[in-house]
Order: sequence, then structure tokens, then C-alpha cells
Amino acid sequence: MRGDQDASTYLLLGLIGTGVGLGATARLAAGAACTLGACTVQASAPTGLVRVLTGRSPAEAWQAAGMPAWLFWACWAAELVAVIAVVLWAWSRWGGRRQRRQVDPRRQAGMATAAQVRRHLSARAVERMRWLRPDLDKPRAKDLGMRVGMARGVWVWIPIEDSMVISAPSRAGKGRYFVDPVVVEYPGAVVTTSVRAETALGTVLDRAQVGPVAVFAPAGIDAVGQAGDVLRRASIRWSLWRGCEDTETAMRRARALAANGGTRGTGNDEFWGGNARMVIAPLLHAAALGEVDVDALARWASRPGLAQEAVSILAGHPQAAPGWADQLASAMTGDDRTVANIWATVRTCISEPLMDPAVREAISPAPGEQLDIADFVGRRGTLYIVGDAAATSAPLVAALIEDVYAAAMAMANKSAGNRLTPPLGLLLDEINNIAALPSLGTMMSAGGGSNVTTVIVEQSRAQAAVRLGKDAADALFDSATSKLILGGATRSETLAEITAAVGERDVRRRTVSTGHSAWGTSTSWAEAEERIMTGAQLRELPKGTALLLKGSAPAVIVEGRDLESRAGRRGRRRPVTEQAPVRMAFTGATVNESEE
Repeated sequence: MRGDQDASTYLLLGLIGTGVGLGATARLAAGAACTLGACTVQASAPTGLVRVLTGRSPAEAWQAAGMPAWLFWACWAAELVAVIAVVLWAWSRWGGRRQRRQVDPRRQAGMATAAQVRRHLSARAVERMRWLRPDLDKPRAKDLGMRVGMARGVWVWIPIEDSMVISAPSRAGKGRYFVDPVVVEYPGAVVTTSVRAETALGTVLDRAQVGPVAVFAPAGIDAVGQAGDVLRRASIRWSLWRGCEDTETAMRRARALAANGGTRGTGNDEFWGGNARMVIAPLLHAAALGEVDVDALARWASRPGLAQEAVSILAGHPQAAPGWADQLASAMTGDDRTVANIWATVRTCISEPLMDPAVREAISPAPGEQLDIADFVGRRGTLYIVGDAAATSAPLVAALIEDVYAAAMAMANKSAGNRLTPPLGLLLDEINNIAALPSLGTMMSAGGGSNVTTVIVEQSRAQAAVRLGKDAADALFDSATSKLILGGATRSETLAEITAAVGERDVRRRTVSTGHSAWGTSTSWAEAEERIMTGAQLRELPKGTALLLKGSAPAVIVEGRDLESRAGRRGRRRPVTEQAPVRMAFTGATVNESEE
């Protein structure tokens, strides 16, 4: 058997090594004893060793008259102790390193090697994708991608055409090590969402040096210090109905509002949502044409009997869309139960959010105070959207994000190569807790081709399934070309799914049994497949460390780097130059902005 042959070979090699070691050390001991004892060694190492081991005196064994026996034995014992100590140290070090490699997923077989990281994920790999920035003659990696961390001593870059999912439970370090650095270093305009102001506070001073800053926070910003001052001064108000003279804009905003209204989970959401859209779009269209205020829109949406004013505007205005007055009027009459259910959904989309005075204020801009999205994107601006965990502002947040995405795609379609330059990053942190976006699937699957990078940050796969439904959540996850999975997940289904995606490797397993060979043991080897990464290894990833799955590249463990370490000033706040306020693309908000 091959196992018996292996055992015999190892035993033979061990005996040879032991003999060589004993002979060499014995000869060195004899030489040392003769140096001190004024004698000369005549015998060879093998001859002297055999004679010593068969009981002859050291002087006789080595043919060295006058060799002190005690000195030879002392020297040989010291050498053997030293050799054994070195062997044990080397064995423990090699064995420990081997064990660490088997336990540490960063180094174990099957994960990306340093050469593979350089080939697929390095700055040089991204710089080969020059077509992403047709506006630049010699684009650098910082113009073409995002640094997400380090692996195998190499900075890992994700190109701007990729969509990405970052999945991490609370307090896993996703904000500090991944989200904030991407916001700061993204090579174009950024729209980022959150339920709290941490990301805005941690990045606004850096982004204000790149371009204009705007904040849409219906619940307000409660922060102190320089960053808090900048955020408060950059707060904007955005009209829900301005621009809805255009029917396409009205329909888009109606879809966003309806997606966040009603009572989710009743089983009839899509039916009532579809009917609600057919009411909301005409209401927004009428509000824009009639140039009414927020009170009028809230009143129209509260009860069908109060929407007659909107019908009159649509019926009498020369720019009203044909048939929209009749469509709205038909939704106000008919079966009482059907009408009541439709308008109940409409109320949750418009009237209920507008019961909050802060939300009313947020969508009531002064004349001329409106975000110019095209100018904002072109100047690499940053829009912070701080949502409400209670979801009162969810319909409005969804409508605003959908507006920005639509404007960016329209700009891309008119640009060279149909790519938006500079690009737009949609970093949707906690989006499942903020709002439902009807176009989210399209953003993930198609936005990257137009240089609109979409990054979804979720707490878990289960959370996304609750908000979107399992099939939709799975489709979004699958459509992401890059996936960052941080440690801390505990659901066995999630751990099994991710580790299965990492892949498997071939291993040789040895089986040792006793009493079946001349040497007392029998060893056999068998080929087997095992997962490259176990669920326990994924769950136990340290804070700020993530598993990266990108396309067909081998999986790799990425170590995040926070803003301070990236700037080379760990423990110190990154410097921000104080400058005079610069007026933004809309009235009423100012920020500090560096000269380009």
C-alpha cells in the first residue's frame, strides 16, 4: 500500500537524519576536546561515532591520544542539547505557522493570492479600464474606482461601473472602515443615506473641499462643532411637485410615493399602490400647473371630495396632460369601498407625512430655492439624506433619490460613451430602514454602465427580505457585481450561502491505523473536497474586516482602513482649510468649498 511505503520512507529518512546529526555533532565535540586537550583526531566521523556507540573510550574511538573523556562527553552533550533546542523551535514555529494558515482565512489555500489580488483588484487593474472616464486623457485609479481596503499588502480597488452590497450587522465597523472612506474618496458626486447623522458628520468637512454640500433631513440635524455648522447651513428644502408639469416626472414621483405608502404585507399592496399612482400623479401635475402651496396638496390628498380643485386645474390648464382630469375624477367616484381604499393609500403617501411640521418645512422651498441636480452632479456635490427611522418621510426621500437617479441617467445618455462624467455614487446606507426605491433593481443592474455606482448597505440578508420580499432581495444581492460581507452574521442559511459562493478546494486527507503493517501502523491517503471558508471563520472575522466576492476573481479577505489611517494621521483630525462661504446651486445654503 502507498500508505505503508510513505511510512517506511519517512522512517528511513528519519534514521538517516539522526545518524548524520549524531555523527556531525560527535565529530565537532571530538575536535573541540582535542583543541583544549592538545590532541589530534585521526578517525573519520562515521568510524568514530560507531566506536563511541559500541563502548570504546573517546580517545580510542577517535584515534586521539590524550583526549580528555569528560571533555568530549561534555562538549557532545552541549551540542546535542543545542541541536535539539533548535529543532524543537523550528518545528514549533513551522507547525504554528502551518496551523495559523489553516485557521486564518486570509492565508489558507483557495483564497486569492497576492498575485491574484494585483491582477484583479489592484490600482493597476482599475487603470486598465480607461473607457470609464472618456473625459480624461490619462485617468488614474482614483478617477476610476473606490479603495475599499487592503488585502495581501495591496490596496483593493472597485471600479465605478460596479454595483456593490455591503452586508454587516450593527457595530461591525462598516461605517468607519468602509462607508465613510468611500464617501470621502469617491471620484464624483455622491448621494448618501443614513438614519443617523454619523456619516454626514464624519465626512462633510472632507467633501466640502471637493464640491457643494447639501443636506435633506426632514427631522433636522442635531450636531455640534464645525461639521454640524456646515450641515445645518447646507440644509435644503425640496419641492415634491415642482417639475411635475412634465408628466414623466409626475409619474416617477408618484411611483416612489406609492411604493412607500399603504400597509405593507397585506397582500394587496401592488393593487392599491397601482391605483394610488393613478391618483397621485394627476395631483402632483395639478399642483405644479396651479403653483399651489403644500397646504393645498395635503388637502387634496386627504379626501376625494377635496380634490375637485385639482380636477378643475387639469381641466382648464392648456398644458395639462390630456385625459388626466377625467382620470382623477373617475378615481373620486364609483364603488365607495374601492374609492375609500385608494384614497387611504394616497393619504399614507402624502397627507400623513405632511402632518409632521418638519416634513412640511422640508418640502416648502422659497421661490428659486431648488436643487439643480445637473449642476450639482457636474460640480461633484454631496447630498446627505438623513431619513427617519419612523419612516414618516420615506415617500419624500424615495422621490428625491429617484429624481437624482433619473437626472443622472439623462445626463449620461447625452455624454460621450453614454457615461456620466464625473460619475455619481449612490451610497444607500440603511436604505431598508429608510425607504423603498422602485428603481433600485435597475440602479444595481444597469446604473454602473452609465457610471452611476450603486452601493447598498444592509444589516443582514433577512432584513432586506422583510422589506423587499425574499425573491427581490435575492435578485438585488445577485445583481451586485461586488459583495463585501463583514463578520458577525449568525443565521446558518446566510453563512452557508456565502461560504458556498467562496467555493471549494481539493485536499488530501491521511488516515492512520495501527497493527496492519510491519511498522505497526498503516497510513492511507484520499482526495476530498472541502469548503475554502467555513461559516465559523466568516462569523468570526475581526471588526473592520470583510470577505470580498467580486465577479470571477477568487474570494479575498479585505482589511478596512479608516479615514485617519488613510490620511496617515491616526489619532488626529484631518485638517480642513477654513474659507469664506460659497453659495451653492440653490438659494439659502452655503458651505466651505475649495477652489478647483
